[in-house]
Amino acid sequence: MVTEKSSGKYYTMDLSYPQSSSTQYSEIYNYASSTISDFLSQAENISDSDAAVMGLGGDRIYNLTITTRIATSTQTVTYIIEAYTFMGGAHGNTAVATFTYDKAGKLVTLDDVFSAPYLAKVAGLARTYFYNTLGEDSTPRMIDAGTIATTTNFSDWYLTDKNITFIFGQYQVGPYV
Repeated sequence: MVTEKSSGKYYTMDLSYPQSSSTQYSEIYNYASSTISDFLSQAENISDSDAAVMGLGGDRIYNLTITTRIATSTQTVTYIIEAYTFMGGAHGNTAVATFTYDKAGKLVTLDDVFSAPYLAKVAGLARTYFYNTLGEDSTPRMIDAGTIATTTNFSDWYLTDKNITFIFGQYQVGPYV
């Protein structure tokens, strides 16, 4: 794992993600590099006058925290990378990205796990799950849009020997609350 802590006048970063490069686990490398670069492009260039207007200073500063969990099956390892970013506003945001590899280090896709056509079946199961679980607290418009049978809606997942788990992002199937 790569672990790094750094800070500037108006930001902090606390990072922990898998060791990777442009040739080994390139998907993780590209994700981590772009997440950090995007954050720093905004956080490093804040002038004192801009910080005053944005209410930054003291305990209220920009923050990027990247953490990694690992899920395994007998055939795969998945790195579940959560990137929490606070850039002002009422609350921060968390983005999750998953990267599943086989024993040889090759990226595994849902097409490798399921036989086509599978997305419509998975989408229907997910939609039913959310309606049943959330009941009267469900937001149909959000659940329906967030479970449309697209690879984007089902891009974050991991395997264990008995299950596949899908991770849905903030606002994907319901309001932030």
